[in-house]
Formats: sequence, C-alpha cells, structure tokens
Amino acid sequence: MESERWNPPGRGWFKINYDVAFQKHSLRSCTWIIIRNHEWGTLVSSIIQNKHVPTEFAAEALACLQEIRLGLDLELQDVIVEASKGCSNGG
Repeated sequence: MESERWNPPGRGWFKINYDVAFQKHSLRSCTWIIIRNHEWGTLVSSIIQNKHVPTEFAAEALACLQEIRLGLDLELQDVIVEASKGCSNGG
C-alpha cells in the first residue's frame, strides 16, 4: 500500500487536515484536526469527542463542519482543507 506524503501549503497559506473515527454501537465519533503553516509549524491541534452521532455519514459531515468552524474561529483566510480517505469504523 502506497502512503501519501503531506505537502505543506504555499507561503502565507494554512492547511487543515482532519480525520474521523466512528463507533456505531456507542453512537460516538472522534474528530482529529491539525492546522499547519507552510513551514510545517502547527498552529492548532484538536481532538473532539462527539456523542449521539447516528451514522458514519453524520460523523464525516460533523467532522467537516468542525474543521471549517475552527478555521473560521481563527479567522484564517487562505486555507487548503484535506480530509481523510474515509471514516475509520470502530465497529
């Protein structure tokens, strides 16, 4: 399996990467968010635990909303967003 390498954004830009895990039996999800600059410096790293998430699709949508909200709260303007390849399902 070929692994993809993280590439930094251009000068003056930020890159938001996020991933999500979902547990169907407990209706919980967890969102991981990291925001980095062009020098690989980490601006923010966040883990958010979510309850009452009914589906894997809802977990993905919630993670996307959370990363967008974080970028807006930080008033970032020049942003690239990269999502994970798919939801990690814990069963």
